[in-house]
Amino acid sequence: MMKQTLTLILLIAVISESNGMLGALMTLSDFMNMATGIAGALGTESSGQFERGKGCTINWSYKGQVKGFKWKYTGICSDTCTKEVETVSYNSKGGAIEHCLENLYHKIARHGDL
Repeated sequence: MMKQTLTLILLIAVISESNGMLGALMTLSDFMNMATGIAGALGTESSGQFERGKGCTINWSYKGQVKGFKWKYTGICSDTCTKEVETVSYNSKGGAIEHCLENLYHKIARHGDL
């Protein structure tokens, strides 16, 4: 909720500071993307990796962004050996990564590679 409020405040600030020319050239979508980018610069995205064994690595990342009028986190997880990728959207960064990794493990297990 805090990040939604921050994004909305940034959006209002950007719109109120824009002059007539800038306002005419930028759409609401442009403003939302700009506000999301500013919020992202404030620490709403991260990534990393860890070894899962057998010389395989799992890469993970999340990014917070406005989807519609709600703040959501998109988690992306991938496995270097099976080339499986999982993407989920969730209300929290922890939930996005947790569900992303859980779904990815299920996909890897189907390969018999765990």
